[in-house]
Amino acid sequence: MSKFFLKINALFKSIFNGTFKFEVRKMRRTQDSNKFLPIIDKKYRSLFELYSQKQRVISNFDKNIFMYWHTGFDNSNELAKKCVDNIKKIYEPQGYKIYLLDYASIKENIYFNFDSEFISMYEKKRISLQHLSDLIRITAIHELGGVWMDASLFILSFIDFENLVQNNTFNSISPDYFIRKYDDVEYNWSTFLLFGTKSNVFCEYLIDIAKDFFKTNKKIPYVLTDMLICLGKKYNIDNINNSDFGSYKSKFNYVVNLPIDEFERIENAQLINFIKSNPQKLNFSMLKSNEGKKKLLRLLNFNC
Repeated sequence: MSKFFLKINALFKSIFNGTFKFEVRKMRRTQDSNKFLPIIDKKYRSLFELYSQKQRVISNFDKNIFMYWHTGFDNSNELAKKCVDNIKKIYEPQGYKIYLLDYASIKENIYFNFDSEFISMYEKKRISLQHLSDLIRITAIHELGGVWMDASLFILSFIDFENLVQNNTFNSISPDYFIRKYDDVEYNWSTFLLFGTKSNVFCEYLIDIAKDFFKTNKKIPYVLTDMLICLGKKYNIDNINNSDFGSYKSKFNYVVNLPIDEFERIENAQLINFIKSNPQKLNFSMLKSNEGKKKLLRLLNFNC
């Protein structure tokens, strides 16, 4: 089957399982990457090379977890509240501090300093909420160190981030399948789960290049952060290619992509054990379809 028909088939299935917007965004990300990566690579090559020479900052891992809901978690949906509840139950007994961030706390610098120029860009609609969220997660890790988790990350067991970050200053969950390559750099990360140490050079690089790009370009690709991570790998910034970056792999789209009839045939014990080893990236559009709601109703009854 051709790539075109595979894409059409994925879109058709997504209409029924509540992930149509997710599939459209995935196609858009690929198109943006193909168009913008060579442009960004050429424009900032001298800066990439400069950052690749910066000395690595080594610091201890801080047990912080950051999550974000734009209007505050009191106003979030049932799925986000369940994800937060699970994370608190699992990580607070392990000494982690959970930061539930919202736009007001970011704007007022309650927990860490966030560049006011990014706030201005967002309020003037120069950047989207997605771009703002990316900047918040990178800044949180750079300023305080720790873990970023999207509010739709469903986990049922402890992940030892302190151990996973030992050989690197910045890391991510990685899909267990091939996505694509750029100049022999394989995409092996996902920005919904990031972790790293305070003041690391890689986050500093991501913030600085993003800021310049926002200032000097009217059209901002949706996945700018992914592109900058890719180029950071290409130029081995912060020695990232000699670390364990992307070593934590997970089948994190399993529940979202599984047909509802197959999902319903899986025994609870089997599904719980699978999720314990493979944290699931759910999406809020599942709340808008019957199949998505059936999956979520079952998952929300699972306890960690």
